[in-house]
Amino acid sequence: MSSLRALEIVTYIEGSHDVVVEVEDLDLDNFRTAARVAGFIRRKRGEQLRATDGVSP
Repeated sequence: MSSLRALEIVTYIEGSHDVVVEVEDLDLDNFRTAARVAGFIRRKRGEQLRATDGVSP
């Protein structure tokens, strides 16, 4: 995957799924397949919910 394509995917995920992709998240394994992207989005949403609710992981 080219770095430009990766940036397009990250931008799409952030814009359409209301998640923030951090530098630490930029592991190619998070974006190799649609299933992995979906899992990544679910994890990020869960992290963000826990952060706003004050619940520890």
